[in-house]
Amino acid sequence: MNKTFLSAMVFCSCLSACAVSETEAVAGGSRKPESAAAATMSAPAPAVKDVVYKTVNGQSLKLDLYRPSAQTRNAPLVVWIHGGAWKRGAKEDISRNSRLLNTLLADGYAVAAVGYRLSAEAVFPAQIQDINDAAEYLWRNSAQYGIDKNRIAMAGRSAGAHLAALAATANTGTPPSFITSAAAPDFRVGAMVGFFGPYDLIALSNGKNRNNSGQSPEGLLLGGAPHTRAAVARQASPVSHVGPGTPPVLLLHGTNDKNVPHAQSEAFKARLDAAGIANELYLAQGARHGDPVFDNEFYVGKVMAFLRKYFPARQTENTQTNI
Repeated sequence: MNKTFLSAMVFCSCLSACAVSETEAVAGGSRKPESAAAATMSAPAPAVKDVVYKTVNGQSLKLDLYRPSAQTRNAPLVVWIHGGAWKRGAKEDISRNSRLLNTLLADGYAVAAVGYRLSAEAVFPAQIQDINDAAEYLWRNSAQYGIDKNRIAMAGRSAGAHLAALAATANTGTPPSFITSAAAPDFRVGAMVGFFGPYDLIALSNGKNRNNSGQSPEGLLLGGAPHTRAAVARQASPVSHVGPGTPPVLLLHGTNDKNVPHAQSEAFKARLDAAGIANELYLAQGARHGDPVFDNEFYVGKVMAFLRKYFPARQTENTQTNI
């Protein structure tokens, strides 16, 4: 694919934290939807596979842990959450972002790709509870896995971006009771990266004229049409939880996204701006939902620049960790 990009606008908010928004033109080549994106990606690095982080009703929920290339101790951790409209997908889908994965590992970050209950297995808040319980498991076992327990970021694509954003926004201060299946989590989120995610479920449903449908992806997640479960829909929307404790946020979205309109990221950014939260938004002109362009050198570079600024990997002793 031709990798020529045109930056059309850059601006900073007038609030205390800088926020950047750009529109990128993607030139040449055909674009594949998310369902076909995996075929274009190389295999991810080796991992500690199928770590059981909790069991629910006899079902083992698992994660794959990727260690940094240099095997440094106390590596900062990026928790990666797969997409799939909350109703499909698996932790192995991180292969769709293999360039980003391998760049993170080379830069000294550990990455945990997390599986969670899908909407056919359990309705909200099961999904965010699973994500938080996975992060809490890694926090409690950080010494075993060589992770810096005080440096955990959230990232994901599509539905995974929604869950990453919810973990980042709702886990601050005194978390609401729905956020975890056990006690309030001990870990804190230091940064969040979201690729083409939905952040306001009521607006998403209204904008796609399916607010009466309990069979839409968000309806299946919530256990009913959003307009009939408005309180739960607001509870499940990251925009509802933005506040002083929200960490820095990076958002990436395509302007030709028919699954999740880019207005979702723009509205989330506006809420972050209003709260004075450091954030950046990159809009890829003409890119569709799940477009492989988001894992090219340009956008991986944007993610790494953001993380190096707000969530840098520290240089630590090059010691082999027994995992």
